[in-house]
Amino acid sequence: MLKKTLKAAFICFSVSSLLPNFSFACSCMQLSEQQALENSEVAFVGTVTKVWESKGSHGVGRYTVSFKVERFLKGSFTGPSVVTTATNGAACGYNFQEGTKYKVFARAYEGTYTTGLCSGNTPL
Repeated sequence: MLKKTLKAAFICFSVSSLLPNFSFACSCMQLSEQQALENSEVAFVGTVTKVWESKGSHGVGRYTVSFKVERFLKGSFTGPSVVTTATNGAACGYNFQEGTKYKVFARAYEGTYTTGLCSGNTPL
């Protein structure tokens, strides 16, 4: 019985070592508020008014998040106060909740502002 178990474990290990190594997790360095501010093009304090799913470039799912901005820390919006983020944390998407106030740091990308887990956002 022990030989069969060891043989099965060896086969599983051998097969898994031949498969490509995929990683599906977001990994980023913790930013200070100053670093987040320096890396952003727009930064603000605001409350989420609405979150809805939209399609980003290349058909990738995104959330569009609208805010009632209390104050800007850097830059400003020229249109509606919205940012986009990936739809899940594995793709570094930030999980914004309606009615919650955040400090948000975003960068311009394809005609909109985008943010994520690695941007330095914090709930207040």
